[in-house]
Amino acid sequence: MLEEMLLERIKIYRKRARLSQSDMASYLGYKGKSGYSNLENGKVKMTVEQLEQLITILSIPQEDLIRIINRCYQPRV
Repeated sequence: MLEEMLLERIKIYRKRARLSQSDMASYLGYKGKSGYSNLENGKVKMTVEQLEQLITILSIPQEDLIRIINRCYQPRV
């Protein structure tokens, strides 16, 4: 669940920045768009280093990440 929420936020921030998947692939050193597409769609596991790069590239605020983590780990009543 956490990974799905993170991936969705990454996609939202990418679109807000008006960056294509091809742009992101280039930033992350992929040869083509499909490598990044697989990452963003959860078909390939993201490394911590890749997550850090995405946070930097897309200027994702730390508060947004904390909100996502809190939602995933709130006790269910």
